[in-house]
Amino acid sequence: MIYSKFYDYYDIFHSKEFHWKRKTKIIAFKDIRDMAIRQYIINLNNDMPTVKFRFSNLQFYSGESIIFGICGKLKLFYLLYDKKNKYKLYTDVSKYINQILKTKESRKERRWIKKYKKNYINRKINEYNNWIQKYENNDKNLDIFLYFKTPIFIIHNEPVWEIKKQIYYEIIINPFLKKYNLQKIEDYNPQQMYQKIEQFLTNELAQSLDKPDNISDKLKRDAHGFDKWSFKKHKHQRKGKK
Repeated sequence: MIYSKFYDYYDIFHSKEFHWKRKTKIIAFKDIRDMAIRQYIINLNNDMPTVKFRFSNLQFYSGESIIFGICGKLKLFYLLYDKKNKYKLYTDVSKYINQILKTKESRKERRWIKKYKKNYINRKINEYNNWIQKYENNDKNLDIFLYFKTPIFIIHNEPVWEIKKQIYYEIIINPFLKKYNLQKIEDYNPQQMYQKIEQFLTNELAQSLDKPDNISDKLKRDAHGFDKWSFKKHKHQRKGKK
């Protein structure tokens, strides 16, 4: 069974031999100590394509993008809220933009849509594909999972505002996925998701924790039959004498 303080949508599948204590953590980019990991995450966020445009009446629309880190791989989605204020995820850029343009505000902008829509969609499709090609299967992705020791994380392109009017970005470790309706996306149904997590925890993550580099010098010494006196000279031993 996956042990947790909350139940996510994939928890309907259980295994008595499988244990994973989950705890959601929100970490600001600036608080990530590993400089290489931090810079790579910043690059992921900075290069994340977004949908932003200004209508002729100066109404400005800013879309939201989100990266799901799932078991060693990254998946980029665009976000929309439905009438019940629930998330809806898109990977099809054209469908996403067309859905935005169905709003009451955008219906007044027929001239703008007719003139710019096609070129704008094509440009955003290229941006999305370029990001996928550069980051989706990048070898560095696994380092993020191993660094945070998690099979799941989220990077959101929406900044957080501090009291001093400074902004920063966050990564969410072990997020509650049901909130984002990820279960409605192909390849992420409850059974598939559970299997992905189980395999990742028992393979990649477990192997990284078992690497010799993670074993202390004391354990290495004891494993080879030495003790703390093995490489020290006793007081009665003098230089030059055997």
